[in-house]
Amino acid sequence: MTIEENKLKSTRTISLNKIELLCFCVIVIVTPVFSDNANFKILWGLYAIFIGLMCISVLQKPQIVFPTELMFFSLFVFYCWISNIWAKYNGGQSIQFPLLMLIFSIMACVCLSKIEDYIVLFKAIVFGGTSTCLYIVFSTGLSNYFQSMLTGQNRLGGMVLQENALGSLTAISAILSIGLIIYGENKIIFGFVTLVNLFILFGAASRMSLIMLIFGCAVLLFIVYVIWAGRKISAFLKYAFIVIAILIIGWIIISHVPAFSKMYDRFSQLLLFFSGQASSAEGTGIRSQLISLGLEQFSDHFILGIGYNNARYAASQMIGQELYAHNNYVEILENGGLIGFLLFYLPYFLLFKKLIRKIKTKRIEVAFALVLLVLICIESMAGVPYLNKTYYIYMILIISIANSKAIKLEQQNLESY
Repeated sequence: MTIEENKLKSTRTISLNKIELLCFCVIVIVTPVFSDNANFKILWGLYAIFIGLMCISVLQKPQIVFPTELMFFSLFVFYCWISNIWAKYNGGQSIQFPLLMLIFSIMACVCLSKIEDYIVLFKAIVFGGTSTCLYIVFSTGLSNYFQSMLTGQNRLGGMVLQENALGSLTAISAILSIGLIIYGENKIIFGFVTLVNLFILFGAASRMSLIMLIFGCAVLLFIVYVIWAGRKISAFLKYAFIVIAILIIGWIIISHVPAFSKMYDRFSQLLLFFSGQASSAEGTGIRSQLISLGLEQFSDHFILGIGYNNARYAASQMIGQELYAHNNYVEILENGGLIGFLLFYLPYFLLFKKLIRKIKTKRIEVAFALVLLVLICIESMAGVPYLNKTYYIYMILIISIANSKAIKLEQQNLESY
């Protein structure tokens, strides 16, 4: 092969890589908007195009990136399939969704293994959350939306995305926006984006999302200003107290704004519930029953579980409704037993270990990935994110950064922080 032919082949490869990355970024942005509504066919079309492009790329240059975490997920998907053999309630469960997510994850990791700068992908997540917020406002109609805001009678956003999933999405977008401002991106643009996401977050009235927002910001600021910048814990605590004071003032203001009254009521009920001053809070009664049921099923089927996706059938028989466990840890334990739980969650331990080691690089992408992983662990206490497509996008990005050879253990200048 001549030099000119090598150059032409290299140019084509670079162009194809750019198209693949662009397609992945588009998927990141539109997944929240088209995930759980009538427009889902558009999303599946984009998945098919991306997987097709990656197949062409792999055939041209066979190079499958298969991190340990994906190996565990492959075993987990296989385990879900064979669990139909001993399923307690319904042994005919399709694994189409986790299998497709596995194929997509493998191809995406191949795509991301070719890049060195992951900031564009975090920007895509931020703009994906923001575009979802704007889509909700305009799909509802400005007048209808603001009328709902003023009355504060309903949780906002349910017509596009489940309210708790919307809350988690906007919390993550807001945290990453704050991180990008710290990183040195345009303060006006990302400040506006942060406000938009926070506005929708409070309208969605998701209690767990508010907790995610607080903990996510705390972890991010701790990494940047204490671990990296070397400031004393006392200085961090001083800023933390200031932030807490701002949150308290903001909470008082929110309590008098009709648009956020649903959030205020739900969170106030939760605080009363945990303080023992109320027997139940909105949504906590059924969640407690589902979690208790799940743990009971797990204790009876400790090793193998009751079978993939069978938790909802257990709920149907015991409670009268087909509901998931509203807790990812319990859902995995109930369906997969101890074996399924280890296959699913051992990669989390590996990712935490790799990312903590890479904290020394002082790369903001590593901080973002670690914060995302913490947020997923928090969200899993009140939801089942592994049934959500955005979860896989987050995990793909976390796995890629944790295993990236481009992010080396080198100290970098922190003057921008």
